Amino acid sequence: MITPWEAIVALAKDVDVDCSRGGRPDETKIARLARAILDFQQHLAGPKVMVTTRPIRHAELNVAAE
Repeated sequence: MITPWEAIVALAKDVDVDCSRGGRPDETKIARLARAILDFQQHLAGPKVMVTTRPIRHAELNVAAE
């Protein structure tokens, strides 16, 4: 089974070969490469977690500075 990173490298090599031949790379290859990179980046970043914070009051800032 091919890993996500290997898929990115394979797609990038495909695009590079197209460019080295002097032609324009296939737009679908570029779109697939971009999608693979974004998916891999999201995988590395992990799930999105919503964090809620309370506003800091001016009085709390004065206490923290002392």
